[in-house]
Amino acid sequence: MRQVPARRSVRVARIRVKGKIRATFVASLLLVSFAPVPQSLTLQSPQTMFRAKTKMGVISYWGVNEQWYNEIPRYSLAIINPNNGIFVTNNFPFWPNRLVENLEEYKRIVRNQYNRDVEMLGYVPTGYFKHNCGFFAKTSCQRWSTIEAQVRSYFKHMPRLKGIFFDETAQESWDCSQVKKEYTRLREIVQKYEKELKSKKALIVFNPGVAHECVVQGVVEGEIAMVEDDMEDYKLKGQEIKSHTDNLHKKGALAWHVVHTAPNQGDMQSVILEARERGADYAYVVPKGSGKDRNGKFINTWGEFPPYWAEMVKLFKAIQDDGTVSRE
Repeated sequence: MRQVPARRSVRVARIRVKGKIRATFVASLLLVSFAPVPQSLTLQSPQTMFRAKTKMGVISYWGVNEQWYNEIPRYSLAIINPNNGIFVTNNFPFWPNRLVENLEEYKRIVRNQYNRDVEMLGYVPTGYFKHNCGFFAKTSCQRWSTIEAQVRSYFKHMPRLKGIFFDETAQESWDCSQVKKEYTRLREIVQKYEKELKSKKALIVFNPGVAHECVVQGVVEGEIAMVEDDMEDYKLKGQEIKSHTDNLHKKGALAWHVVHTAPNQGDMQSVILEARERGADYAYVVPKGSGKDRNGKFINTWGEFPPYWAEMVKLFKAIQDDGTVSRE
C-alpha cells in the first residue's frame, strides 16, 4: 500500500497469489455472518466473549496533518510515511537518497505521538523481492542499499519510533525459502540500527497483503504480518484468514487485518468484530476502495480520515475496556 507522491494519494500495491480462484472460498462464506450492527453496542456474558482484544492499527498516510494523528487512541499502532519512505527520491540514478524537506514536521509528529503512547512505525517500501534495479528502474524495485538507508535514516532522525513497517513483502510466485531469506535480511537491517531507538528494540511489521504459509514461515516471534483486503474478499476468506492468524500466533507472531471498501458505519463495525473473531491483534477499516477511479486517478484509500472514525474509536475502546462486545 504505497503512496503516490505526485498526488499525495495512495494506491494499494498488493500482489495476489497467482491462480487464486474466488470459488474456492465460497464454502468459507457460509461460515461467516456479517449481520448489520446496531448503533448501540451490547455487552454479553463471558460465554459470548470473543477471544482477541483487538487494538487499532491505523494506516495513517496523512502527511503532516497533526490534528488527525492526535485523534489516534493510546496504545494503537500507526505509520509515518512522508513520501513512500523518508526520502524525496528513491533509486533514481542522478541523485542520492535525499531526505524529505519537511522532515522536522514529521519528527515532531513522531515525538508527540510517542508522548501520547501511540506506537509509530516508519514506512519502508521493499520492492516485492525485486532488488537488482537497472539504470531506469521502476519504482517498485528497491535496492538493498536504499532499504538499509531508509531504516538507518528513520532511526537516526526519529528515535522515538516503535519500529519499521516493511511494505511490498509478497511474491508473485511464492517460494518459502526465498521468503525466509528476504525477511531475515530485512530483520538484520533493523537489528543493525535499532540501538538508535529510545526503546533499543524495534518492532517489525511485514505487509505481504495476503494470508500465506510462506509468510508464517518467514516471521519470527514478536513480529507482525498484515492481511489487506477489500470487504467482499475479507468476507469470503473467513476460514483462510483465521487459520493464517492462528498459525502466526503459534509462532508467537501477531496479525494485523486492514480492510477497505467498507462504505458505512455498520459495515465497519461488522468487519472489526469479525476481525476480532478471527483473532486479529490489530485491525483498521476505511470506506474507500483501491486502484483508480473512473477518471483514471488513483483513489486515496488510506490518506483520508474515515467518516466513521469516532464510532470506530468507540468500538475499539469498548473491546479494550470490557472484552465482551457482541454483534448480537
